[in-house]
Amino acid sequence: MIKTRNSLIAAGVVAFNARHWDDAFMQFQTHWLADRSDESKALAQYANALNQLTLGLTTAPRTMLNRSLELTADAQNLTGVDIQQMRVDVRLILGLVPPDDMPNPGIVIPSVTLEWIA
Repeated sequence: MIKTRNSLIAAGVVAFNARHWDDAFMQFQTHWLADRSDESKALAQYANALNQLTLGLTTAPRTMLNRSLELTADAQNLTGVDIQQMRVDVRLILGLVPPDDMPNPGIVIPSVTLEWIA
């Protein structure tokens, strides 16, 4: 059940959907510092992973993407974000990340957005 639409989560969703993943990370991380929920931590790690992928990193982003899946395995949708759709997108992106022993040709991040639960 949705607790409330927090202003930090809302700002994070707006930044994320504008592909400003560093700003989204800061909003989600700030919310997580107060909330300490697995869901808000997963959102922060997802945004941070996408930001790091744009910088050419792969190992840490892969770890964060996998961790965001672990953290949301039993998501209760407390933030109002459609976590199940986020999980679909995370799996899609994980499939694009090359193994550590392969050169990173640059990952083109597909159009992914965070949606609110209807």
